[in-house]
Amino acid sequence: WHYHPGYVHNVVTSGSIKIEDGCGGVSTYSTGQAFETSEGRVHRAVNEGAVEAVEHNVFILEQGKPLTRFIPDNQRRCGPPSKVDECENEGWNMFNFPTTFGNRGECVKYVRQRPQVSLPVPQDPLQ
Repeated sequence: WHYHPGYVHNVVTSGSIKIEDGCGGVSTYSTGQAFETSEGRVHRAVNEGAVEAVEHNVFILEQGKPLTRFIPDNQRRCGPPSKVDECENEGWNMFNFPTTFGNRGECVKYVRQRPQVSLPVPQDPLQ
């Protein structure tokens, strides 16, 4: 189990890769598919197929930060929340990384006060 202290854009170029989210979600991506890994979200990648799985990654992170941080003892952790709706319907109660929450309000406050990465998109010079 690990997370990335930035955003990661991924493209599968061979085989298929199952991404297990620390909070329980599972997504599988096959050759030609692309996906984004949320900043800080605990997950792991698994190749369950007979074909070697290959993915290419583009990391967007603060200078000096490592590409990956591993969870001690390879323990599954859930978090952090990235959207307020993840705090709804007792969702706040499942998070245990990097902190736990005592109620929905604490979870929502965490999401709203969490630093966000903003990437400027250049204008098309022909417009």
